[in-house]
Amino acid sequence: MKKAIKKSTFIVIALFILSPLSISNVNAAARFIAAGTTLKAVGSVFGKEDSFIVITTSDSGPCFNKNILFKRSSVLNDAIHARNYSAALTAFASNAKINIWSNDGTCEGANHILLAK
Repeated sequence: MKKAIKKSTFIVIALFILSPLSISNVNAAARFIAAGTTLKAVGSVFGKEDSFIVITTSDSGPCFNKNILFKRSSVLNDAIHARNYSAALTAFASNAKINIWSNDGTCEGANHILLAK
């Protein structure tokens, strides 16, 4: 019985130690895909999904010279998607500096805009 307890304790401890590593790898790609830049375009996208694109003035970064796509499926609900679109239009109209976050680290999976002065 003692050996069984020690072995099961070891397994529980190993799982406890290793589980944060596996969880952190799920979002390992998450990052800012545009930072400290302004927008030169905001537009709707023709297709089956509710989405819009932005194009930044940045001359570097992973989404340099590419459309950054905000898909409705990249966020939890319609309200968040609408706020992102509103933030993009505000940033474009006011020439505000922005940071864009993508949970999957790609230009096709943007899901957050942060406006800054």
